[in-house]
Amino acid sequence: MYHPFEIPAPDELARFHQIASQPLPDIPGGYILRASTDRGGDVELVVDPLGRSIRLRFSVLLHLVFDLFREGATRLRLAETYGSLVIAIEFEAGEIAGTLYINVGGTINIKDSLLLH
Repeated sequence: MYHPFEIPAPDELARFHQIASQPLPDIPGGYILRASTDRGGDVELVVDPLGRSIRLRFSVLLHLVFDLFREGATRLRLAETYGSLVIAIEFEAGEIAGTLYINVGGTINIKDSLLLH
């Protein structure tokens, strides 16, 4: 079953001070979110609402450590807890569903739970 990709509006993103956002020039409604830590960790999240996809890049001291592309995104949520930014992206494609969590605080933590249902 098809689910649209629900993403925060640009004005909602402005509430979160740990991230910088910029629109994607060639993807209507798409944007790039960037966040950094004091320890040299950087996260870049490309959000494509029409393609229902994301691309996550995580680097440390300018060295790419993790590069993930995933389709089937249904919802993107952001929250601040105890000085950290938590980004949660929900996915559903066929019989697979799950959530990708990105926590940006003093360090960057990425947790992926992708399950058959």
